[in-house]
Parts: sequence; C-alpha cells; structure tokens
Amino acid sequence: MGGNALRALVDEGSVLLPGVWDALSARLVHRAGIPAAFVSGYAVSGTLLGLPDFGYLTQTEITDAARDLVAAVPGVPVIVEGLRFFRKGLVLPKVW
Repeated sequence: MGGNALRALVDEGSVLLPGVWDALSARLVHRAGIPAAFVSGYAVSGTLLGLPDFGYLTQTEITDAARDLVAAVPGVPVIVEGLRFFRKGLVLPKVW
C-alpha cells in the first residue's frame, strides 16, 4: 500500500502527518483516525537514547525502529525521514 495510499491522500487535499517514534505512538495516531504518519531520525534518537540525531544511531537501528512501528499499523503510510543518510548518499527517504 504505502506510496500509492499516500498519493491517494494527497490527491484528496492536505494531509496531516503527525510525528511518531515507536509502535505505541503509531498505534495512537492510527486509533485517532489519522490515515498517515511521519517518523524522523531525531524522534527515534530522542526516544531510544534521549539524545538528538547527531549520528549516535546507525542506519540499521533507525531502519529497525521504523520497521517495528510500521508493522504496528499495517496498511498505514508512514514517511521515514532519512536525511542524515541521504546527505551521505546512503539511503533515500522511503514510504512504507
């Protein structure tokens, strides 16, 4: 679903994308009836380490956290920001 579902939402107009950082926050957003979400490296780093996203987490750790929260809300488009990795040419932001 992912990208196609998000495109369909955008075609309808503005899309509210609340920030989520773990499976619980993703489920709460979904239960509130919001059809999509956004996760950033900063949110994950802040939640897991209590530190800003200054490179303390690896690409694998960010990916694992994103995979877990996406699995908690099947079918819900989640935009995962990977700017730090994008700048280094490692990964592009992806919609699951």
